[in-house]
Amino acid sequence: MTQARLLTYEEYLQRPYDGRRTEFIDGRVVELAPPRGKHADIVLYLYEKLKAHFAEQHLPLLCKPFAAQVRIPLSETRDRGRDPDLIVCTVQQWESLQDQTAVFKVGNPPLVAIEAVSPGNAKTDIGTKRAEYADAGIQEYWIVNALEGYISVWTLRGRVYEEFGYFSNDETVRSEAFPRLNLTVDQILKAQD
Repeated sequence: MTQARLLTYEEYLQRPYDGRRTEFIDGRVVELAPPRGKHADIVLYLYEKLKAHFAEQHLPLLCKPFAAQVRIPLSETRDRGRDPDLIVCTVQQWESLQDQTAVFKVGNPPLVAIEAVSPGNAKTDIGTKRAEYADAGIQEYWIVNALEGYISVWTLRGRVYEEFGYFSNDETVRSEAFPRLNLTVDQILKAQD
């Protein structure tokens, strides 16, 4: 049995788009399960609330669900491109991606990445991606964990994340990136007003 040849990231980007959501993990294309049920509800709820918040506050920011990949800086042991559930970036950043394959290149990360924890992917969402998004320079990372009933917000300090806050139940989620946002954990996890 022969093993498939590993791809370079550039080869991965040149593959024809087939409608699947994928990540690039160390030379391999990894298909992500389509967002369903509570996972999709939470991400789309956050998308709507953040979009409205940016409009109300006249902030030149956009949020995009399931829409762009973040290139993780290459290391001796890692070659990756991750696809966050939701990203927040400047309008200018997003417009600069329109001529390419919606990839935030090394040195130009989105401002915020948000992951809704999936049952089979908790370790990756909570640990691996947190380290990789810090390496990519994303200023804030949200872990929305409906499985355990909490949201944690991590802020980049130098090259590592520090926990900005851990929120549960009816607590208001605080964010350094969005100090005027007013949403509770219960609203987000139940995806309702």
